[in-house]
Amino acid sequence: MKTCTECNQDKSLEDFYSHLRINKTTGVSFTYTFPYCKECNSEKKRKIDRTRDGIVHTLYTSQVLHSKKRGYPAPTYTEAELKKWLHTHPKFEILFEQWETSGFDSKQKPSCNRLDDYVGYSLTNIELLTWRENNLAWARDSVAGKNRKISRPIHSKG
Repeated sequence: MKTCTECNQDKSLEDFYSHLRINKTTGVSFTYTFPYCKECNSEKKRKIDRTRDGIVHTLYTSQVLHSKKRGYPAPTYTEAELKKWLHTHPKFEILFEQWETSGFDSKQKPSCNRLDDYVGYSLTNIELLTWRENNLAWARDSVAGKNRKISRPIHSKG
């Protein structure tokens, strides 16, 4: 049993995240258990993710992972540069407030769309829109044959 430092409830060790660490002095490995339970950890992360800075972090880490997955170089900007770009973008505050008002509907979440899907992330190759608009743009491009990496154009019989 362990007491969560966030909710002060006694819980089973299985209710806490843990991972292996190595003591830098002795070189001995040991299991580190987080001070707060998985439920409180999720709630803390959710609260952070729903902030302006949380959006920046989520977008940037997602872009880094997608770049690696697609075989593209990492974004040409840092997380701090993306933050500045987003926070000075005329649409960011509007989109963020709409997402907040929607009760944090994932389809309303601010998102970055690459203008050219065949090029990696750069500040000149992204536009700010909602996740839903980004998804619709991808679908339109796929149907039109603009994005041929995973799809082919649909030809209607006339």
